Amino acid sequence: GPAAGSAPAVPVATRREIDRIHLTWDLQSGENVFGATGGGVYLYVTPAVDVLTGPVFFFDQDLQPGGSSWMWSLQLDVDFDLHAGQAR
Repeated sequence: GPAAGSAPAVPVATRREIDRIHLTWDLQSGENVFGATGGGVYLYVTPAVDVLTGPVFFFDQDLQPGGSSWMWSLQLDVDFDLHAGQAR
């Protein structure tokens, strides 16, 4: 099954380009294409926009494209309210 962990936010008061930093780790067990573990760093450029980057290590590389044992991941997250301006 899945497991994950995240460190408390690290405020970055001296840099205007970065709002805060989170360190994170994730695990998806299983001997299948989804079985992997990885760590990463969330870099928040605003309270609602962040970039997550870090390595992912696969448990069964034979199931991955090209037989890769790991990859580098980069993810952009943008939070927005789908109900903005609407009465709830």
